Amino acid sequence: MTMKTTTFNRKPLAAAVIGSVLGLSPMAYSATVDSVNTDNLSVPPVDGKTLVYTDTDGTASFGWIDPVNDSGVIGLGISVYNEAFSVQQGAYDFDGCIMAQPDRQNIDPSFVNCLAPGDSGKRFKLKSTETNGPIDLVFNITVDGTTKLYRVIGKLSNLTDPLNTAGGDLKGFRFETGFGVGNDFVPSTAADGLTFPRTNDDASKLSIGSLGKYPGGLFGGSKVEGLPFFSTSIAAFSESNATDLDADMIETDGTVPAPYAALFGNWRNLQKAPTGWFIDHDGNPANDSILLAWNDGTASVPDWQTYQKNFDGPDVDTDGDGNPDTPVSHWDPNDTTNFDTTVAGDVTPLVDTLGESDPEDLIPDAISLTQKAASTLYDGTFKVLIDGNAVQIAQFADWANTPPTVVDSSNGNAL
Repeated sequence: MTMKTTTFNRKPLAAAVIGSVLGLSPMAYSATVDSVNTDNLSVPPVDGKTLVYTDTDGTASFGWIDPVNDSGVIGLGISVYNEAFSVQQGAYDFDGCIMAQPDRQNIDPSFVNCLAPGDSGKRFKLKSTETNGPIDLVFNITVDGTTKLYRVIGKLSNLTDPLNTAGGDLKGFRFETGFGVGNDFVPSTAADGLTFPRTNDDASKLSIGSLGKYPGGLFGGSKVEGLPFFSTSIAAFSESNATDLDADMIETDGTVPAPYAALFGNWRNLQKAPTGWFIDHDGNPANDSILLAWNDGTASVPDWQTYQKNFDGPDVDTDGDGNPDTPVSHWDPNDTTNFDTTVAGDVTPLVDTLGESDPEDLIPDAISLTQKAASTLYDGTFKVLIDGNAVQIAQFADWANTPPTVVDSSNGNAL
Protein backbone atom coordinates (compact mmCIF):
# COMPACT_ATOMS: atom_id res chain seq x y z
CA MET A 1 0.00 0.00 0.00
CA THR A 2 1.34 3.43 -0.88
CA MET A 3 0.24 6.95 -0.14
CA LYS A 4 1.49 10.33 -1.24
CA THR A 5 2.84 12.73 1.34
CA THR A 6 3.76 16.26 0.36
CA THR A 7 5.48 18.68 2.67
CA PHE A 8 5.19 21.62 0.29
CA ASN A 9 3.59 21.24 -3.13
CA ARG A 10 3.24 23.83 -5.87
CA LYS A 11 0.18 23.46 -8.13
CA PRO A 12 -2.62 25.54 -9.74
CA LEU A 13 -5.44 26.84 -7.59
CA ALA A 14 -8.74 25.19 -8.51
CA ALA A 15 -10.74 27.06 -11.14
CA ALA A 16 -14.01 25.81 -9.75
CA VAL A 17 -17.36 26.88 -8.34
CA ILE A 18 -19.34 24.82 -5.87
CA GLY A 19 -22.96 25.12 -4.86
CA SER A 20 -25.74 23.27 -3.14
CA VAL A 21 -26.96 22.31 -6.57
CA LEU A 22 -24.14 22.87 -9.02
CA GLY A 23 -25.11 26.48 -8.66
CA LEU A 24 -28.69 25.53 -9.26
CA SER A 25 -31.96 25.21 -7.42
CA PRO A 26 -33.53 21.84 -6.64
CA MET A 27 -35.76 20.44 -9.33
CA ALA A 28 -39.35 19.22 -8.98
CA TYR A 29 -40.91 16.65 -11.31
CA SER A 30 -44.38 15.11 -11.69
CA ALA A 31 -42.46 11.88 -11.90
CA THR A 32 -39.76 9.84 -10.21
CA VAL A 33 -36.17 10.24 -11.37
CA ASP A 34 -34.91 6.69 -11.63
CA SER A 35 -31.33 6.92 -12.85
CA VAL A 36 -28.77 8.69 -15.01
CA ASN A 37 -29.30 8.07 -18.71
CA THR A 38 -25.98 7.04 -20.27
CA ASP A 39 -26.86 7.30 -23.98
CA ASN A 40 -24.68 10.41 -24.39
CA LEU A 41 -21.99 9.41 -21.87
CA SER A 42 -18.77 7.47 -22.38
CA VAL A 43 -19.25 4.19 -20.56
CA PRO A 44 -16.75 3.01 -19.46
CA PRO A 45 -14.78 6.24 -18.96
CA VAL A 46 -12.31 7.35 -21.62
CA ASP A 47 -8.86 8.34 -20.35
CA GLY A 48 -10.25 8.70 -16.85
CA LYS A 49 -13.20 10.85 -17.92
CA THR A 50 -16.94 10.26 -18.23
CA LEU A 51 -17.32 12.31 -21.40
CA VAL A 52 -20.66 14.07 -21.94
CA TYR A 53 -21.29 13.97 -25.68
CA THR A 54 -23.28 16.47 -27.72
CA ASP A 55 -25.39 13.61 -29.12
CA THR A 56 -25.95 9.88 -28.67
CA ASP A 57 -23.44 9.11 -31.44
CA GLY A 58 -20.50 10.57 -29.52
CA THR A 59 -19.80 13.21 -32.17
CA ALA A 60 -18.24 15.79 -29.85
CA SER A 61 -17.99 16.72 -26.19
CA PHE A 62 -18.07 20.04 -24.34
CA GLY A 63 -17.46 18.60 -20.88
CA TRP A 64 -16.88 15.58 -18.71
CA ILE A 65 -17.54 14.19 -15.23
CA ASP A 66 -14.86 12.86 -12.91
CA PRO A 67 -15.81 9.16 -12.57
CA VAL A 68 -13.76 8.38 -9.46
CA ASN A 69 -15.35 8.79 -6.04
CA ASP A 70 -13.48 9.58 -2.83
CA SER A 71 -12.99 5.87 -2.12
CA GLY A 72 -11.23 5.40 -5.44
CA VAL A 73 -14.12 3.48 -6.99
CA ILE A 74 -14.70 4.15 -10.70
CA GLY A 75 -18.28 4.65 -11.86
CA LEU A 76 -20.13 7.33 -13.80
CA GLY A 77 -19.29 10.01 -11.28
CA ILE A 78 -22.95 10.97 -10.94
CA SER A 79 -25.94 9.09 -9.57
CA VAL A 80 -29.57 9.41 -8.48
CA TYR A 81 -30.60 8.41 -4.97
CA ASN A 82 -34.30 8.18 -4.13
CA GLU A 83 -33.87 8.81 -0.42
CA ALA A 84 -36.32 11.02 1.46
CA PHE A 85 -34.74 13.67 3.68
CA SER A 86 -35.36 17.14 5.10
CA VAL A 87 -33.24 20.27 5.43
CA GLN A 88 -33.41 23.57 7.30
CA GLN A 89 -35.22 22.13 10.31
CA GLY A 90 -37.86 20.47 8.16
CA ALA A 91 -38.65 23.55 6.06
CA TYR A 92 -38.07 21.58 2.85
CA ASP A 93 -38.72 17.89 2.28
CA PHE A 94 -36.80 16.24 -0.54
CA ASP A 95 -37.59 12.93 -2.21
CA GLY A 96 -34.04 12.33 -3.37
CA CYS A 97 -30.86 13.82 -4.71
CA ILE A 98 -28.61 13.89 -7.76
CA MET A 99 -24.99 13.84 -6.67
CA ALA A 100 -21.70 11.97 -6.96
CA GLN A 101 -21.47 8.29 -6.13
CA PRO A 102 -20.32 8.04 -2.52
CA ASP A 103 -22.43 4.84 -2.17
CA ARG A 104 -22.32 5.20 1.58
CA GLN A 105 -24.62 2.21 2.01
CA ASN A 106 -21.56 0.08 1.20
CA ILE A 107 -19.94 1.47 4.33
CA ASP A 108 -23.03 1.07 6.50
CA PRO A 109 -26.50 0.01 5.23
CA SER A 110 -28.08 2.68 7.43
CA PHE A 111 -26.16 5.56 5.81
CA VAL A 112 -28.11 7.98 3.61
CA ASN A 113 -26.18 9.31 0.62
CA CYS A 114 -28.22 12.50 0.32
CA LEU A 115 -27.27 13.46 3.89
CA ALA A 116 -23.60 12.61 3.53
CA PRO A 117 -21.45 14.81 5.78
CA GLY A 118 -19.10 17.45 4.49
CA ASP A 119 -15.82 16.39 2.89
CA SER A 120 -17.33 13.03 1.89
CA GLY A 121 -17.19 13.52 -1.87
CA LYS A 122 -20.89 14.10 -2.42
CA ARG A 123 -20.58 16.73 -5.17
CA PHE A 124 -20.36 15.39 -8.70
CA LYS A 125 -17.49 17.11 -10.50
CA LEU A 126 -18.48 18.50 -13.90
CA LYS A 127 -15.74 20.00 -16.09
CA SER A 128 -16.67 22.49 -18.81
CA THR A 129 -14.26 22.39 -21.76
CA GLU A 130 -15.93 24.77 -24.23
CA THR A 131 -17.05 28.35 -23.63
CA ASN A 132 -20.78 28.59 -24.34
CA GLY A 133 -20.82 24.87 -25.12
CA PRO A 134 -23.96 23.14 -23.76
CA ILE A 135 -23.55 20.05 -21.60
CA ASP A 136 -26.62 17.77 -21.51
CA LEU A 137 -27.10 15.69 -18.36
CA VAL A 138 -29.98 13.29 -19.01
CA PHE A 139 -32.03 11.27 -16.54
CA ASN A 140 -34.46 8.37 -16.84
CA ILE A 141 -37.83 9.04 -15.23
CA THR A 142 -41.07 7.22 -14.49
CA VAL A 143 -44.10 9.42 -15.01
CA ASP A 144 -46.37 8.66 -12.07
CA GLY A 145 -48.21 11.94 -11.50
CA THR A 146 -46.49 12.63 -8.18
CA THR A 147 -44.55 15.83 -7.61
CA LYS A 148 -41.10 15.10 -6.24
CA LEU A 149 -38.31 17.41 -5.19
CA TYR A 150 -34.67 16.53 -5.84
CA ARG A 151 -31.59 18.26 -4.56
CA VAL A 152 -28.70 18.52 -7.05
CA ILE A 153 -25.23 18.71 -5.51
CA GLY A 154 -22.25 19.37 -7.75
CA LYS A 155 -19.15 21.31 -8.62
CA LEU A 156 -18.40 23.05 -11.93
CA SER A 157 -14.82 23.60 -13.13
CA ASN A 158 -13.67 25.89 -15.92
CA LEU A 159 -11.39 23.80 -18.15
CA THR A 160 -12.14 25.78 -21.29
CA ASP A 161 -9.40 26.51 -23.81
CA PRO A 162 -8.06 30.08 -23.47
CA LEU A 163 -7.41 30.13 -27.22
CA ASN A 164 -10.98 29.38 -28.33
CA THR A 165 -12.99 32.04 -30.15
CA ALA A 166 -14.95 33.13 -27.09
CA GLY A 167 -11.95 33.22 -24.77
CA GLY A 168 -11.29 30.96 -21.80
CA ASP A 169 -12.43 33.19 -18.95
CA LEU A 170 -16.08 32.90 -17.92
CA LYS A 171 -18.51 35.35 -16.36
CA GLY A 172 -21.25 32.97 -15.28
CA PHE A 173 -23.35 29.97 -16.20
CA ARG A 174 -26.86 28.99 -17.26
CA PHE A 175 -28.97 25.96 -16.42
CA GLU A 176 -32.04 25.01 -18.39
CA THR A 177 -34.44 22.11 -18.00
CA GLY A 178 -35.82 20.26 -21.00
CA PHE A 179 -35.84 17.05 -22.98
CA GLY A 180 -33.48 15.60 -25.58
CA VAL A 181 -29.80 16.02 -26.36
CA GLY A 182 -27.87 18.50 -28.51
CA ASN A 183 -29.76 19.71 -31.57
CA ASP A 184 -32.75 17.67 -30.40
CA PHE A 185 -33.00 19.53 -27.09
CA VAL A 186 -36.50 20.91 -26.43
CA PRO A 187 -36.81 23.45 -23.57
CA SER A 188 -39.17 22.66 -20.75
CA THR A 189 -42.47 24.52 -20.55
CA ALA A 190 -44.78 25.44 -17.71
CA ALA A 191 -47.14 22.60 -18.65
CA ASP A 192 -44.74 19.63 -18.54
CA GLY A 193 -44.30 19.37 -14.77
CA LEU A 194 -40.54 19.96 -14.80
CA THR A 195 -39.46 23.06 -12.92
CA PHE A 196 -37.05 24.80 -10.60
CA PRO A 197 -39.19 25.38 -7.47
CA ARG A 198 -39.23 28.53 -5.38
CA THR A 199 -38.77 29.13 -1.68
CA ASN A 200 -41.72 28.93 0.66
CA ASP A 201 -41.95 32.72 0.79
CA ASP A 202 -41.64 32.98 -3.02
CA ALA A 203 -38.64 35.31 -2.65
CA SER A 204 -36.40 33.37 -5.06
CA LYS A 205 -35.75 29.96 -6.54
CA LEU A 206 -35.02 27.35 -3.93
CA SER A 207 -31.32 26.74 -3.30
CA ILE A 208 -29.91 25.16 -0.17
CA GLY A 209 -27.03 27.53 0.32
CA SER A 210 -25.65 29.79 -2.36
CA LEU A 211 -26.70 29.53 -5.99
CA GLY A 212 -23.03 28.86 -6.70
CA LYS A 213 -19.86 30.05 -5.02
CA TYR A 214 -16.11 29.76 -4.97
CA PRO A 215 -14.84 27.40 -2.25
CA GLY A 216 -15.36 28.55 1.33
CA GLY A 217 -11.79 27.63 2.17
CA LEU A 218 -10.77 30.48 -0.12
CA PHE A 219 -13.64 32.96 0.33
CA GLY A 220 -16.00 33.39 3.27
CA GLY A 221 -15.10 30.33 5.32
CA SER A 222 -16.97 27.06 5.60
CA LYS A 223 -17.89 24.61 8.34
CA VAL A 224 -16.28 21.90 6.22
CA GLU A 225 -13.36 23.79 4.65
CA GLY A 226 -12.58 25.91 7.69
CA LEU A 227 -11.30 29.48 7.78
CA PRO A 228 -10.89 31.37 4.49
CA PHE A 229 -7.60 32.22 2.82
CA PHE A 230 -8.34 35.22 0.56
CA SER A 231 -11.35 36.96 2.09
CA THR A 232 -13.80 36.72 4.98
CA SER A 233 -16.57 37.56 2.49
CA ILE A 234 -18.31 34.85 0.50
CA ALA A 235 -17.74 34.90 -3.29
CA ALA A 236 -21.20 33.89 -4.49
CA PHE A 237 -22.96 34.20 -7.84
CA SER A 238 -26.42 35.76 -8.11
CA GLU A 239 -29.25 34.95 -10.49
CA SER A 240 -30.08 37.38 -13.25
CA ASN A 241 -33.34 39.30 -13.02
CA ALA A 242 -34.04 38.05 -16.53
CA THR A 243 -34.53 34.47 -15.34
CA ASP A 244 -35.76 35.07 -11.79
CA LEU A 245 -39.37 34.35 -12.73
CA ASP A 246 -38.55 31.69 -15.33
CA ALA A 247 -39.34 28.34 -13.73
CA ASP A 248 -37.29 26.42 -16.30
CA MET A 249 -34.07 28.42 -16.47
CA ILE A 250 -31.42 29.83 -14.16
CA GLU A 251 -28.75 32.20 -15.45
CA THR A 252 -26.30 34.18 -13.36
CA ASP A 253 -26.21 37.94 -13.78
CA GLY A 254 -22.91 38.11 -15.69
CA THR A 255 -21.02 39.52 -12.73
CA VAL A 256 -18.18 37.56 -11.20
CA PRO A 257 -18.38 37.76 -7.37
CA ALA A 258 -16.49 40.81 -6.13
CA PRO A 259 -14.06 39.08 -3.71
CA TYR A 260 -12.84 36.83 -6.55
CA ALA A 261 -12.93 39.51 -9.27
CA ALA A 262 -10.85 41.92 -7.19
CA LEU A 263 -8.00 39.43 -7.23
CA PHE A 264 -8.34 37.55 -10.50
CA GLY A 265 -10.85 39.31 -12.76
CA ASN A 266 -13.21 36.99 -14.63
CA TRP A 267 -13.57 33.32 -13.77
CA ARG A 268 -10.21 31.96 -14.92
CA ASN A 269 -9.77 28.62 -16.58
CA LEU A 270 -7.36 26.10 -15.15
CA GLN A 271 -4.50 27.07 -17.47
CA LYS A 272 -4.69 30.69 -16.30
CA ALA A 273 -5.34 30.00 -12.62
CA PRO A 274 -2.49 31.21 -10.39
CA THR A 275 -0.05 28.72 -8.94
CA GLY A 276 -0.17 28.07 -5.21
CA TRP A 277 2.09 26.57 -2.58
CA PHE A 278 0.26 23.97 -0.47
CA ILE A 279 1.15 21.86 2.53
CA ASP A 280 -0.17 18.30 2.58
CA HIS A 281 -0.82 18.06 6.29
CA ASP A 282 -2.14 14.50 6.47
CA GLY A 283 -0.64 12.62 3.52
CA ASN A 284 -4.09 11.96 2.06
CA PRO A 285 -4.23 12.81 -1.67
CA ALA A 286 -8.03 12.43 -1.68
CA ASN A 287 -8.66 15.61 0.32
CA ASP A 288 -7.55 19.20 -0.09
CA SER A 289 -4.12 20.34 1.01
CA ILE A 290 -3.68 23.60 2.93
CA LEU A 291 -2.98 26.69 0.81
CA LEU A 292 -0.09 28.77 2.13
CA ALA A 293 0.71 31.22 -0.67
CA TRP A 294 -0.06 32.05 -4.31
CA ASN A 295 1.93 33.57 -7.15
CA ASP A 296 0.57 37.03 -7.89
CA GLY A 297 3.21 37.50 -10.57
CA THR A 298 4.31 35.30 -13.46
CA ALA A 299 6.27 32.09 -13.79
CA SER A 300 9.36 34.03 -14.90
CA VAL A 301 8.90 36.87 -12.39
CA PRO A 302 7.08 35.35 -9.40
CA ASP A 303 5.51 37.40 -6.64
CA TRP A 304 4.55 35.03 -3.86
CA GLN A 305 1.88 36.49 -1.64
CA THR A 306 -0.13 35.24 1.30
CA TYR A 307 -2.69 36.38 3.88
CA GLN A 308 -2.01 36.41 7.59
CA LYS A 309 -4.98 35.46 9.74
CA ASN A 310 -5.40 37.91 12.62
CA PHE A 311 -7.38 36.47 15.50
CA ASP A 312 -8.45 39.92 16.62
CA GLY A 313 -12.24 39.76 16.86
CA PRO A 314 -14.44 39.77 19.95
CA ASP A 315 -15.32 36.66 21.95
CA VAL A 316 -17.35 34.01 20.11
CA ASP A 317 -20.23 31.72 21.07
CA THR A 318 -19.13 28.08 21.41
CA ASP A 319 -22.19 26.50 23.01
CA GLY A 320 -24.91 27.89 20.75
CA ASP A 321 -26.76 29.90 23.38
CA GLY A 322 -26.21 33.18 21.55
CA ASN A 323 -23.82 34.56 24.16
CA PRO A 324 -20.11 35.02 23.38
CA ASP A 325 -18.10 32.96 25.86
CA THR A 326 -14.63 32.24 24.46
CA PRO A 327 -11.78 34.57 23.43
CA VAL A 328 -10.75 34.28 19.77
CA SER A 329 -7.12 34.16 20.92
CA HIS A 330 -7.71 30.51 21.90
CA TRP A 331 -7.51 29.70 18.15
CA ASP A 332 -4.41 31.82 17.49
CA PRO A 333 -1.50 29.40 16.88
CA ASN A 334 1.04 32.17 17.42
CA ASP A 335 -0.37 33.22 20.79
CA THR A 336 1.78 31.14 23.14
CA THR A 337 -0.23 32.26 26.16
CA ASN A 338 -3.83 31.74 25.07
CA PHE A 339 -3.76 29.11 22.30
CA ASP A 340 -5.89 26.18 23.46
CA THR A 341 -5.83 22.87 21.59
CA THR A 342 -8.99 21.74 23.41
CA VAL A 343 -11.06 24.30 21.50
CA ALA A 344 -8.93 25.12 18.43
CA GLY A 345 -9.87 21.88 16.68
CA ASP A 346 -13.35 23.23 15.96
CA VAL A 347 -13.30 26.49 14.01
CA THR A 348 -17.10 26.54 13.60
CA PRO A 349 -17.57 29.34 16.19
CA LEU A 350 -15.22 31.51 14.11
CA VAL A 351 -16.74 30.53 10.75
CA ASP A 352 -20.19 31.39 12.14
CA THR A 353 -19.13 35.05 12.24
CA LEU A 354 -17.92 35.19 8.62
CA GLY A 355 -19.55 35.59 5.21
CA GLU A 356 -20.66 32.01 4.64
CA SER A 357 -22.64 31.76 7.87
CA ASP A 358 -23.30 35.46 8.46
CA PRO A 359 -24.15 36.86 5.00
CA GLU A 360 -25.94 39.89 6.44
CA ASP A 361 -22.90 40.72 8.58
CA LEU A 362 -24.86 40.81 11.84
CA ILE A 363 -21.98 39.39 13.90
CA PRO A 364 -18.52 41.00 14.13
CA ASP A 365 -15.92 38.92 12.29
CA ALA A 366 -13.77 36.79 14.55
CA ILE A 367 -10.74 37.17 12.30
CA SER A 368 -9.32 39.61 9.77
CA LEU A 369 -6.85 39.01 6.94
CA THR A 370 -3.73 40.99 6.06
CA GLN A 371 -1.93 40.49 2.75
CA LYS A 372 1.83 40.02 3.04
CA ALA A 373 4.74 38.74 1.00
CA ALA A 374 5.16 35.02 1.68
CA SER A 375 8.86 35.50 2.40
CA THR A 376 7.97 38.05 5.06
CA LEU A 377 5.36 36.01 6.89
CA TYR A 378 6.98 32.60 6.67
CA ASP A 379 10.25 33.32 8.43
CA GLY A 380 10.68 29.87 9.95
CA THR A 381 8.91 30.72 13.22
CA PHE A 382 5.36 31.51 12.02
CA LYS A 383 2.69 28.92 12.77
CA VAL A 384 -0.60 28.13 11.06
CA LEU A 385 -3.68 26.47 12.52
CA ILE A 386 -4.18 23.00 11.03
CA ASP A 387 -6.67 20.54 12.53
CA GLY A 388 -6.47 22.23 15.91
CA ASN A 389 -2.69 22.24 16.05
CA ALA A 390 -0.17 25.07 15.83
CA VAL A 391 2.00 23.93 12.92
CA GLN A 392 5.29 25.76 12.46
CA ILE A 393 5.98 26.48 8.80
CA ALA A 394 9.47 26.29 7.37
CA GLN A 395 11.14 29.42 6.03
CA PHE A 396 9.72 30.29 2.61
CA ALA A 397 13.13 30.15 0.95
CA ASP A 398 13.41 26.46 1.92
CA TRP A 399 10.08 25.26 0.48
CA ALA A 400 11.46 24.35 -2.94
CA ASN A 401 13.97 22.08 -1.19
CA THR A 402 11.25 19.81 0.21
CA PRO A 403 9.66 18.23 -2.88
CA PRO A 404 6.78 15.72 -2.83
CA THR A 405 7.71 12.20 -1.80
CA VAL A 406 5.88 8.89 -2.05
CA VAL A 407 6.05 6.75 1.07
CA ASP A 408 5.30 3.07 1.58
CA SER A 409 2.86 3.23 4.49
CA SER A 410 3.69 -0.33 5.53
CA ASN A 411 7.25 0.55 6.52
CA GLY A 412 7.61 4.33 6.19
CA ASN A 413 10.28 4.11 3.53
CA ALA A 414 10.39 6.60 0.69
CA LEU A 415 9.88 5.04 -2.73
